[in-house]
Amino acid sequence: MLIADHVIPQKLCTLRKTGSRRTSYKLSDDIGRKRETTYFARPRASQSSDITVAVFGLNRTIYAETAHYFYSSTTFLCHGSPQSGLAFLHDRAHNLHLLTNISLRYRFDAGVLAFYESVNKLSKPPANVLQTLERGQMGSFKTEPREWRRLLDVLVYACPGLRSLELVVDQSIWTLAPWHLGVRAVFQHPYGEAPPEEEISHKSFLQQVARLCGDSVRLELRILGADTEERRKLVRELEEYVRGKMGERGMKARTRTCVCGEVKLKRACVRHWGP
Repeated sequence: MLIADHVIPQKLCTLRKTGSRRTSYKLSDDIGRKRETTYFARPRASQSSDITVAVFGLNRTIYAETAHYFYSSTTFLCHGSPQSGLAFLHDRAHNLHLLTNISLRYRFDAGVLAFYESVNKLSKPPANVLQTLERGQMGSFKTEPREWRRLLDVLVYACPGLRSLELVVDQSIWTLAPWHLGVRAVFQHPYGEAPPEEEISHKSFLQQVARLCGDSVRLELRILGADTEERRKLVRELEEYVRGKMGERGMKARTRTCVCGEVKLKRACVRHWGP
């Protein structure tokens, strides 16, 4: 299941008209304008799915019989902005304890987000946009560290059933991170030595990931551009280092529920599910 940002203009993002609850947030377009948008969630174009999110709206009996299977057997690819992942998880807060597999994408590069001026349905992005996202060619933003921390807060503190995490990292890390100093320095990039425990907001993006409990969550690290044996070896070494840090962590997650009913991410309770 692919979760990503909907490339629609603000005037089309009137959630109340869709008849369903979908948390919205703001992103900047390619010339710096803040536009309100939301996420889309649908099976990847290359895959088929027997169950989609829409089936849960049919009736309570179907919901009760399919929710556990859907959330425990589906890998959710949160490959848009951290805000899109947060909004999606906020809208499904009552099922986060069932979530088992997730894939996250961290971007160092700012690409171009082209807001389309005509989309027929909020739940159906243009086919070419979906294909471009799947090829990883549409980077609309640099990942914002604060939003990344909040997304990891949800996984650390509200997903007790999480068992696997795939982390896909932008290939720019090959030139930006201090690989010549070893994987420990890369793990701490861009902040250097790890700050005190209470300074969670100033941890590197990999330190944020390492807050997950290694006894229950298996990490798979994938760095784009690892096209030589030397780079593939560095990826394996960094993955093992992060796993080692995760192994030092205990389980902190517990079942959480939404208590706010907000449809604006900036006011949503999920943004405060940290320590």
